[in-house]
Amino acid sequence: FNGIDNSVPVTFIYGSKSWIDPGPAFDIQAQRNGYVDVQIIRGAGHHVYADSPIAFNKVLQSIVGQERTGQSSENFENQSVEEAAS
Repeated sequence: FNGIDNSVPVTFIYGSKSWIDPGPAFDIQAQRNGYVDVQIIRGAGHHVYADSPIAFNKVLQSIVGQERTGQSSENFENQSVEEAAS
Protein backbone atom coordinates (compact mmCIF):
# COMPACT_ATOMS: atom_id res chain seq x y z
CA PHE A 1 0.00 0.00 0.00
CA ASN A 2 3.02 2.25 -0.07
CA GLY A 3 2.25 3.35 -3.63
CA ILE A 4 -1.40 4.26 -3.01
CA ASP A 5 -2.09 7.89 -2.21
CA ASN A 6 -3.36 8.33 1.36
CA SER A 7 -6.32 10.32 0.08
CA VAL A 8 -7.69 7.14 -1.55
CA PRO A 9 -10.02 5.41 0.94
CA VAL A 10 -9.59 1.64 1.33
CA THR A 11 -12.13 -0.89 2.61
CA PHE A 12 -11.39 -4.57 3.20
CA ILE A 13 -14.34 -6.98 3.34
CA TYR A 14 -13.94 -10.38 5.00
CA GLY A 15 -16.26 -13.19 6.00
CA SER A 16 -15.96 -14.27 9.62
CA LYS A 17 -15.63 -17.90 8.50
CA SER A 18 -13.12 -17.21 5.74
CA TRP A 19 -9.78 -18.97 5.66
CA ILE A 20 -8.19 -15.62 4.79
CA ASP A 21 -6.69 -13.94 7.85
CA PRO A 22 -7.88 -10.32 8.23
CA GLY A 23 -4.83 -9.52 10.38
CA PRO A 24 -2.87 -7.82 7.59
CA ALA A 25 -5.84 -5.52 6.88
CA PHE A 26 -5.86 -4.44 10.53
CA ASP A 27 -2.08 -3.91 10.34
CA ILE A 28 -2.54 -1.67 7.29
CA GLN A 29 -5.35 0.16 9.10
CA ALA A 30 -3.05 0.85 12.06
CA GLN A 31 -0.07 1.91 9.94
CA ARG A 32 -1.60 3.86 7.07
CA ASN A 33 -2.09 7.62 7.31
CA GLY A 34 -5.36 7.49 5.43
CA TYR A 35 -8.83 6.05 5.66
CA VAL A 36 -8.84 2.26 6.02
CA ASP A 37 -11.98 0.36 7.01
CA VAL A 38 -12.17 -3.36 7.77
CA GLN A 39 -15.59 -4.97 7.50
CA ILE A 40 -16.16 -8.53 8.73
CA ILE A 41 -19.49 -10.06 7.81
CA ARG A 42 -20.55 -12.61 10.41
CA GLY A 43 -21.35 -16.05 9.09
CA ALA A 44 -19.84 -15.52 5.64
CA GLY A 45 -16.93 -17.51 4.29
CA HIS A 46 -14.30 -16.47 1.76
CA HIS A 47 -16.87 -15.82 -0.97
CA VAL A 48 -18.73 -13.15 1.00
CA TYR A 49 -20.75 -11.99 -2.02
CA ALA A 50 -22.14 -15.54 -2.47
CA ASP A 51 -22.35 -16.59 1.19
CA SER A 52 -24.09 -13.44 2.44
CA PRO A 53 -25.19 -11.44 -0.61
CA ILE A 54 -27.57 -9.15 1.27
CA ALA A 55 -24.98 -8.17 3.88
CA PHE A 56 -22.29 -7.83 1.20
CA ASN A 57 -24.48 -5.53 -0.87
CA LYS A 58 -25.31 -3.42 2.18
CA VAL A 59 -21.59 -2.99 2.87
CA LEU A 60 -20.98 -1.93 -0.73
CA GLN A 61 -23.93 0.48 -0.64
CA SER A 62 -22.57 1.91 2.60
CA ILE A 63 -19.14 2.42 1.01
CA VAL A 64 -20.65 4.13 -2.02
CA GLY A 65 -22.85 6.25 0.26
CA GLN A 66 -19.81 7.18 2.32
CA GLU A 67 -18.05 8.35 -0.82
CA ARG A 68 -21.02 10.56 -1.61
CA THR A 69 -21.54 11.91 1.92
CA GLY A 70 -18.04 11.74 3.42
CA GLN A 71 -19.34 9.76 6.42
CA SER A 72 -18.00 6.46 7.75
CA SER A 73 -19.61 3.22 6.67
CA GLU A 74 -21.58 1.04 9.06
CA ASN A 75 -19.79 -1.80 10.80
CA PHE A 76 -21.27 -5.17 9.87
CA GLU A 77 -18.91 -7.25 12.02
CA ASN A 78 -21.56 -8.08 14.60
CA GLN A 79 -24.51 -8.40 12.24
CA SER A 80 -25.95 -11.59 10.92
CA VAL A 81 -27.27 -11.81 7.38
CA GLU A 82 -30.81 -11.30 8.63
CA GLU A 83 -29.88 -8.22 10.66
CA ALA A 84 -27.98 -6.67 7.77
CA ALA A 85 -30.97 -7.22 5.48
CA SER A 86 -33.25 -5.08 7.62
